[in-house]
Amino acid sequence: MSYFINPVEEDQIVYVSCEGMMSASELSAMRQEVRRALDQQRWNRIMVDATQVQSGPKPLELFDIAREWSMNIFRGVRAALAVRPDQVRQASMIEKVTRHGSLFLIYFLDLEKAKAWIKQTRLRRQNLAVKELQPV
Repeated sequence: MSYFINPVEEDQIVYVSCEGMMSASELSAMRQEVRRALDQQRWNRIMVDATQVQSGPKPLELFDIAREWSMNIFRGVRAALAVRPDQVRQASMIEKVTRHGSLFLIYFLDLEKAKAWIKQTRLRRQNLAVKELQPV
């Protein structure tokens, strides 16, 4: 497997793209790098593009990996996961497992919708903060 991690200052999002075969150990290493990038930048959003992944870990390994991501990422971190239609079963399981921990992850079948959602989460928070500061 190969993956690329790209922290984008303008969006304050850590973008991750994956392709090829994915092993459990590679996913664990990727999580550590993502966590480091979030720590360094003090950001709370991740965009993962898994549409080019050819095959991944077995279901039990995937469950453990999702739980690891959920337990070892900052509380309040939001993640968008873009997948292909044939990856829905795995993505649905990942979404459910991560929500039991500290990671709020939603999967999408459309990469552009995933990017729009993860970018929008920051805008909503800024708008709420502005409204709270305005005198009544």
